[in-house]
Amino acid sequence: MQNGSAATILPYVDDSGHIRGNISGFLFVNTIGNAWNEPGFRELIQRIVERYNKEAEKNNAERIENFCPHMVRHTYTSLAYSAGADVKIVSQNLGHASTSVTLDTYTHLTEDKKREQEAVAQTVKIS
Repeated sequence: MQNGSAATILPYVDDSGHIRGNISGFLFVNTIGNAWNEPGFRELIQRIVERYNKEAEKNNAERIENFCPHMVRHTYTSLAYSAGADVKIVSQNLGHASTSVTLDTYTHLTEDKKREQEAVAQTVKIS
C-alpha cells in the first residue's frame, strides 16, 4: 500500500507482444502509487534538466542535455555488458523476447567486446 491505495500491478509484455505475467513494485511511482508512464517520465526529466540548467547558468556551471528513459536502458546495457554480465540475464532484465534481440539491438557493444577480446588475445604469448 502506498498513500492508502493498492500497489500498481501491470501486465509484463515481451517484444513480441505476448503477456508473460504481471509486475509490481515499481521504482518510479507518482504520489498516489501509480506507475509512471513514459510521457510523464519524459516530462519530469525535462523539468529537472530545465531547473538544473537554470541554476547552472546562474552559477556559471556546466549545463546538461535533456535525455529520455530509453537512454537509461542503453546505459544500463552498455555498463552491464562491459562489466561482463551474461547477455541472457541482461536480455531478461530488458524484457527482450530473446538474446538475439539484445545482441541485434546492441551490435556495437558486441563489436567493442570482440575488439577488446582480440586485444587481450594479442597480449597472451604462447611459446
